[in-house]
Amino acid sequence: MIMTSEAALPRRTPGDRVRRAQLNDAASGFDGFAPISWIKRSGAIASEVLLAWQDGKLAEVPAGNAWDAVRLPPGTGSAAFQQLRASGSPLGPVLKTPDAFVFLVPVGAASDWNLPGVSVLGRGETLRVPHPVMTGPHERDGCSWHHALRDDDALTDADDLYGAYIGAASFMDGTGALG
Repeated sequence: MIMTSEAALPRRTPGDRVRRAQLNDAASGFDGFAPISWIKRSGAIASEVLLAWQDGKLAEVPAGNAWDAVRLPPGTGSAAFQQLRASGSPLGPVLKTPDAFVFLVPVGAASDWNLPGVSVLGRGETLRVPHPVMTGPHERDGCSWHHALRDDDALTDADDLYGAYIGAASFMDGTGALG
């Protein structure tokens, strides 16, 4: 028997996509946290960020409004992260990308840094970030949160990060001097 009635076809409602995303989140252990105030403080449009995440993409979030982003090379970035953690220094969100460890620091706190292999993203620049559930070993396009994104104002202290970077770079160089 061939059904030609429109009633026999599966129907999709506008909410189906959201429900599928919620089911996927639940299956992955995601607790429903979406850092809306973090997104808004950054100056991003929350609906655009959430839509990108819902579509499984990285979202573009502007730097220089609520935080600046300090990009360290992978080796020294990992070592600096370990030093900060071992020292008990407060850590804000840390993003791991294929070519960097990215620490979020207070706006302007690292703007005068001139260190080998380090770049600072500030006003007028954007950072591409995965959904908060993307923590190691899970990743999206090679990116994951190495230290979880939270919906609070926690940022890494730039002076602590500077010291950890210098220590890590000196150790990795093996000479005790920076690169």
